[in-house]
Amino acid sequence: ELHEKTIKKIFFNYLEPREIKPQIKKILDLLHLTPYNGPENEHLVEEKYLFTRRNLFETAQCSAGEFDELITNIRAIKIDRYMRVLDYGYEFRVVTLMTGLITENSWQLDEVVREETIEALDEIIPKAICETIFDLYTNLIAETGKYRYKQDMVCRIIAKNVLQEGLKFHINEFLETCQEALPPGMEMDESYLGGIGLVDRDSQTPSIRGLFEENMPMNLFERFKIIFKAKEKWTLQQIAPYVDVFTTPKLAITALLAKYCRSITENNVRYYVAKHK
Repeated sequence: ELHEKTIKKIFFNYLEPREIKPQIKKILDLLHLTPYNGPENEHLVEEKYLFTRRNLFETAQCSAGEFDELITNIRAIKIDRYMRVLDYGYEFRVVTLMTGLITENSWQLDEVVREETIEALDEIIPKAICETIFDLYTNLIAETGKYRYKQDMVCRIIAKNVLQEGLKFHINEFLETCQEALPPGMEMDESYLGGIGLVDRDSQTPSIRGLFEENMPMNLFERFKIIFKAKEKWTLQQIAPYVDVFTTPKLAITALLAKYCRSITENNVRYYVAKHK
């Protein structure tokens, strides 16, 4: 049996949904409009630039679980009704005050007491801020009920405070300066510097300079220009923190680099260089 049908339109193009990473850059750009820098500076903050958790979630383009992980990773804190990130200088001050109590109280690194830490800083740092930062920077030791600071996080914020964007240091002097700011028993390591410091041990004077991933453009081609202008060749470990944001569940970092860079091998070490000079 035949039926007459009228063809109204033929579609040659179509849209296909694909999974992407949460829009971290968008969230950070919004939160950096009003960084928290202590209660004494709150009168300078314009409320129209403050965002609730719901506001940010609607911007992030991700699942609720991914959003929770994102908020934790960028260390966003709920202050009153709004989500905020701490000014780096202020966060550095809070962390150094907290870790300073290790020496002051003769604690072992795995014997940090949460209640005593928060109580000791009660008149200096707002309690809600102190509690949140403490929980972000420590791990609970179930057997004792006491805490230990996450060495990588403490080292990174100290390193970032010393580095500053664009500044260059002799690598050994830099590591010594950072080490002096750490509690006894903690050790600064180059592996903690991914995404904030560019180490160059191939030059006559081994050095490090500040190169912050969070300040780079979200255009991949523009980012690669900055990367290869800063350094001609990179190992996978060095370049990964600067391009990881562009990976997807279907595009691993090695595949991304194979697509946009050239690889060369020198002394049995693989390096990535610009595809076009």
